[in-house]
Amino acid sequence: MLNCDIIHMTPDYIWQGLFHVLVLGVSTLVVAIVTSWVFKRKDEVTRVEGVLLEKKLDLYRQLSDRLLAFESLHQFSEAEIAMSKHLIGESGLEMPKFYHAPSFMVEGADKMYDQLMEFDKFATENKMYYDDYTAWPIFVFLNYKNLFVRFHAMYRDEIIGMGYKMTDKVKTVEADMFRAIGMIVCAEWGERVEEVLQSLQESVNNLSLKHRKKPLYDYQTIQDPNGPMMQSFQNSELIKNNDKITHLITSYVALGLVAAGMKEKDLNKL
Repeated sequence: MLNCDIIHMTPDYIWQGLFHVLVLGVSTLVVAIVTSWVFKRKDEVTRVEGVLLEKKLDLYRQLSDRLLAFESLHQFSEAEIAMSKHLIGESGLEMPKFYHAPSFMVEGADKMYDQLMEFDKFATENKMYYDDYTAWPIFVFLNYKNLFVRFHAMYRDEIIGMGYKMTDKVKTVEADMFRAIGMIVCAEWGERVEEVLQSLQESVNNLSLKHRKKPLYDYQTIQDPNGPMMQSFQNSELIKNNDKITHLITSYVALGLVAAGMKEKDLNKL
């Protein structure tokens, strides 16, 4: 009874004060918990972004190293390009003023092919890190380098399709073919590489995870003659002189068949 009397005798303002203190305490606790969670979450997001940006920078460094290796040039002597010079002129192509080509194109077709495909694999596997600065230039470059993969296939498909093997002599002719092509596109190849290097530099100068976008791989982008991909190739020596380049490759295929053992009289029947 005494306790009940004390409770009933306690003024209302005291109970109101205690209630406000309790509400304030609970509110403070809730705010503290929420604030702690928010900052912890923010710290976690910042940490993850830092890891992703670090991976992105490392990827760009590796891409730059590979691209810089593609820029290395090999200088030829007059004697080394005697056959190339003759066939380039015979195909109606203009002989370059300087006798040099990208080094990776003159180290053997097998090695060249492996380097191009390794770069393609590396660049494609890491496309999630590309942004508005780098996605399109890299995409264009990957399609541009496929032209050289196609030339590699054109030569070998003809040789093997005629029932001959890729002997060392046949590969020597193939190496001379890429020596000729390398001289023709040397300046253009360097420009393509520089476009990608510049895009990497721009991305690093504006480092962020907020610029990512998924490259388009639809028909209009890649194959349509009026699409952005073909428009980017319209000034390419390989596209403008497609018929002449094909003639050059056909001439080397003929030499390759002779090197493989085909009689010239049989070659003339083709």
